[in-house]
Amino acid sequence: MTNDDMQLVQEYAASDSQPAFETLVSRYVGLVHSSALRQLRDPHLAEEVTQAVFIILARKAGSLGPKTILPGWLLRTTRYTAANLVRTSNTRQRYEQEAFMESTGEENSAPGVWRELSPWLDEALERLAQKDRDLLVLRYFENKSLQEVASVAGIEERAAQKRVSRGLEKLRRFFSRRGITLSAAAIAGALSANSVQAAPAALTKTIIFSAAAKGAAASSSTLTLVKGALKLMAWAKAKSVIVTGIAVILTTGITAVVATKAYAAKTSEAVIVNNFHTAPGTYRYTLNGTVTELTVGTNELKLTSRSGQSTASASAGRGWEPANEWFVHVGDDLHFWAYDGKQGLWSLTATPLAVNIHTLN
Repeated sequence: MTNDDMQLVQEYAASDSQPAFETLVSRYVGLVHSSALRQLRDPHLAEEVTQAVFIILARKAGSLGPKTILPGWLLRTTRYTAANLVRTSNTRQRYEQEAFMESTGEENSAPGVWRELSPWLDEALERLAQKDRDLLVLRYFENKSLQEVASVAGIEERAAQKRVSRGLEKLRRFFSRRGITLSAAAIAGALSANSVQAAPAALTKTIIFSAAAKGAAASSSTLTLVKGALKLMAWAKAKSVIVTGIAVILTTGITAVVATKAYAAKTSEAVIVNNFHTAPGTYRYTLNGTVTELTVGTNELKLTSRSGQSTASASAGRGWEPANEWFVHVGDDLHFWAYDGKQGLWSLTATPLAVNIHTLN
């Protein structure tokens, strides 16, 4: 079995081959559109996100490595693009109003298991390690055999089986914590049968037209969406490097960084969309009995932690100088990563006894 995804990507990157790009769009438009529709619950917004994702593919084709698992990369890019769309105030309000509504005929007619899983699926996939996520996508979204999965990933079939089983178990635990109790086999069956649906017939032609010259023919709203999604992708890449750097610092003992590793459920009195704050305000979380408040705005970045009678707080002071576009990402362990657009990246961590804020420049 051969997989020519990256050959097509490289052919397009080298010579702007339209046949190569059209093949990729036809092959994966259903995958991208299905993911966007699950996250946004609006057919029109899902189509706009799908267009934006393929424009991003056209722009980044030359930078993708030969070992990239393209369907996994496309799903991840869809996640960023949908998150960026939800960040806008009008879309956010609409998203919140429809958050628990099944707005499409496909959802209404889907089996009960899928109706339970689908609203959470893309968040669950995002929490997996890239290698586990890519193999699950190949196995159950693309419905490839284990032998084919192993061939695409360049590993032995036994190793592929182990990673797929591990990924399914992580999904099972994720869903279980949200009151959805299913076996790994039931989850696998639901993914294989429902995760990719056919996209609207005219969408492929629209995408090919809008992605011509890497988006030159796209609408201004789609190009704005592309720009924002690329920023989020760059931020996520930077955050990955930062996390690695902090781990090295902690290991070598050069400095101490306050950190927690608690995985209890997180609650918030503020509206959090895809774990990104983009509006000024005070956001409150409760984790293992500790109340953490994040105050963020144009002139303030402050973190306060309260547990019983103990209170700890820290502020970035005048060092926090956000530009027109800034955001804060909230991790599962209440580790905040802030980007101000000027000074750069900030790390904020809280425990019941201490709070730490520092710039990572």
